[in-house]
Amino acid sequence: MTTNLLRSYDWNKLSNFLLFAAAEAGVVYTLSTTATTSIKDLAESRPKSPPLWMQLYVVKNRAGARTIIRNAEVNGYKALVITVDRPITGLQLSRWRNRIKLPPHLSTPNLADALKEANASAQTDIHSSKVQVIPPITWKDIARIKSITKLPLILKGILTVEDALKAVKYGVAAIWVSNHGGRQLDCVPTTLDALSKIAPALAGTGCEVYVDGGFRWGSDVLKALALGARAVFIGRPMLWALNHSVSPPSFKFENNTQL
Repeated sequence: MTTNLLRSYDWNKLSNFLLFAAAEAGVVYTLSTTATTSIKDLAESRPKSPPLWMQLYVVKNRAGARTIIRNAEVNGYKALVITVDRPITGLQLSRWRNRIKLPPHLSTPNLADALKEANASAQTDIHSSKVQVIPPITWKDIARIKSITKLPLILKGILTVEDALKAVKYGVAAIWVSNHGGRQLDCVPTTLDALSKIAPALAGTGCEVYVDGGFRWGSDVLKALALGARAVFIGRPMLWALNHSVSPPSFKFENNTQL
């Protein structure tokens, strides 16, 4: 399961519900920096032993990233997923028009922990162009993060062969082909198109290739696997499933091909 911004917006502790579902399905669960459930709380509520990965935004105060990394390490997370495709926030008109903000009864504890040293507030509209909580990330940041953790690094948001090969040179364990759900850049390439070029280029390097973006059917997953993906991640379908008719913490996807 991939990350979803503020995924407990509608349901308090939604991340916990999704974690139970991941445990039932035996799949990886990825917690977002901006989730409304903390790294520690999610780890402590973990049923069985589904692998937990931590998605990392390198916040403006670079020292804040170290706080998130340490919390992930201490609480048994198995990998860091570093989002690299958000140098600035895209023009997300639907969010702006609907004035979507975090409700006052919810908070983003992981982001708050990361911003403590900067004396900044995580209770902000991070879709506002006036707030640059998350600055552009550079290859120097990747090298620095790799030097301070033993957790495998996964770069999320890679869409070109050039960046994928450079990621291999920096020693990352995997690259995650993603276009941020199509919300960051208008007319962005589809992830399957990007995957068809990236996967062959990385063959034999030892660097795994994952993908997300627009996967709705089991046949979509089969296409990605045939193109060379090691794993496929989904985001919106699991939220739709929960919102439609299923009571947490248990749910499953059923289609012509089961996911």
